[in-house]
Amino acid sequence: MSESPNQSQTETTAESPKQRNWAEWMTFIASSSILLTLIGLIIYDWLLTQQSPPILEVHPQGVVEIRQEQFYQPFLIKNVGGNFAESVQIVASLTINSPEDMEVGEQQISFLAAGEQKSGYFIFTHDPREGELTMRVASYR
Repeated sequence: MSESPNQSQTETTAESPKQRNWAEWMTFIASSSILLTLIGLIIYDWLLTQQSPPILEVHPQGVVEIRQEQFYQPFLIKNVGGNFAESVQIVASLTINSPEDMEVGEQQISFLAAGEQKSGYFIFTHDPREGELTMRVASYR
């Protein structure tokens, strides 16, 4: 009483869908969990950045350039916060010998997105390296 070849093929074929079905479920569960994790992280990051205001940092940068007897001081402004800023006003003051001997410059940046940085120049009649230079963000909208 040996098994006929047709009977062993039927048993193998009957077991294949169960194995394939189990593998499909495992793949579905793994890919669904990865997808849900990614969606959760994106929503978490979006909520985190939406709630933080713009944080603006301005610093002198680079070497002072001399052009036509004027001193060009480069600067870099960064928005390290989570939201954008409009109409950013930057003020730089240069004190040479005394507070009466002060030069003031202003810059206006129209738009600064979150994580963005921009650069520019303040122009002075005195050398910023010979005095006390301060830069700050005065306002934004």
